[in-house]
Amino acid sequence: MALGLPAFGRGRPFYNLSFELLTVGPTWFGGEYGLLQVDFERLASMEYEWDEIYNKGSPDWHDSYTLAQLSTTTLRCAFKLEVDLPLDRLIPRVPARFAYVQFLQCLVDTTGPNFADARETSRRVIGVDIGVGASCIYPLLACKTRPQWTVFGTECDEISHEHAVNNVALNSLQRSIILSHVSPNGSLIPISIITGNTQSTCSIATFTMTNPPFYASPTERAHLESLKQKAPHSLNTGDSCENYTDGGELGFSLRHFQESKALGQRIQWYSTLVGRAQTAHHLIDLFKKEQVPNWAVCCIKPSPATRRWILAWSWDLYRPILDAVGGSQKDDLDGRLSENNEAAFSCSGDVDVLFATMHEGLMSLDVEWRPDVGERTGVMLAWSNAWNRRARRRRRRGENFTVPRVGLPLVVAKVYVVSAETKKEWSASHPHAVVVRWMYGVDRGIFDSFVGFLMALVRGAGMEQ
Repeated sequence: MALGLPAFGRGRPFYNLSFELLTVGPTWFGGEYGLLQVDFERLASMEYEWDEIYNKGSPDWHDSYTLAQLSTTTLRCAFKLEVDLPLDRLIPRVPARFAYVQFLQCLVDTTGPNFADARETSRRVIGVDIGVGASCIYPLLACKTRPQWTVFGTECDEISHEHAVNNVALNSLQRSIILSHVSPNGSLIPISIITGNTQSTCSIATFTMTNPPFYASPTERAHLESLKQKAPHSLNTGDSCENYTDGGELGFSLRHFQESKALGQRIQWYSTLVGRAQTAHHLIDLFKKEQVPNWAVCCIKPSPATRRWILAWSWDLYRPILDAVGGSQKDDLDGRLSENNEAAFSCSGDVDVLFATMHEGLMSLDVEWRPDVGERTGVMLAWSNAWNRRARRRRRRGENFTVPRVGLPLVVAKVYVVSAETKKEWSASHPHAVVVRWMYGVDRGIFDSFVGFLMALVRGAGMEQ
């Protein structure tokens, strides 16, 4: 097997350490991931090869061996993953890659068909990584941290494909990660590889992911680098197929989007990681123009001077949590974010009485209410607007007016009571908040009317601000 230039990372022992080596900002999901870092000193105390580099002084980020050693050491110590990294292909920075994987985990966990709003180990999750690279880092991280997942990966470069196959074998993940060598001129999303049947019309995957080549040509690359005030912080070890594609990252992303339009809901989430704010702006404007019902955005910072944007879009109606649709990034993305999927209002009084008031009101409606009284939360599924005045009046009169609960609901919302202490705009005299999260549905007006109904219930009990 021809594996190109010498690779680093083979034959080293595993260490029993979790993901604590990766440090981020105040919260992992909070609009931005914060500055993603690795605890270099701790790594040096655990592995001789990195210790030799780190304790000689400031690491040389323009040296391919240093980059490869950092990545292999981080993967080994933090994730128990073994990889061989050729020095003539892109060497991945682990924290940013893991941030992308966790972003997708968040989307998958909070948009499940059972409305569990949490990780479901029994759920069959199938991912597609378009362009796995020599490291195969995204499928490896995804399947190592979620062993029940399956990831199909494609790669158009033969040498990178051979390295990726080898890295999967090194970690005995051949049953979870299925790789294919594909033509660069074919479809980005390999339907026939996933389903084994090009005529299949059923659901084929849970998500796609890709980190497309950045530049359209060497000329564009030289021009963009000439505009920077400082030289690149680290060496770019990628070859031509990893750095260049027709139209650059925007052209690649537009191809991805067009294929998503054709496939629609057969894949729940389509996603991409891009390196230019202009690309993120263009794609979000495209989502609005094409009336994409659902999208999510996250900004990550691999270094103090570098930003990357993860964009995910869906033709389905399962709504992700607030942090996944943009969180606190409105200034960064110039107001182009998806609409807020949460509403909240502050309250006073006893928290148990507050939840009991809402529980009693929801039990009186023609809805499916799944409460967890101990956690003061619950999920409401409705097949009609059962809380408007007409529906409630008919129910009080005892009229037999029940909407059949067939198919997917009209709207699904999660209701929970939280402390308002962290919300500085809420006064200390109203220490609780009712948070309502839109989990499913096409009509925002229906969701808003449900929030209004809950506010009326609380107001009627004399507990609203």
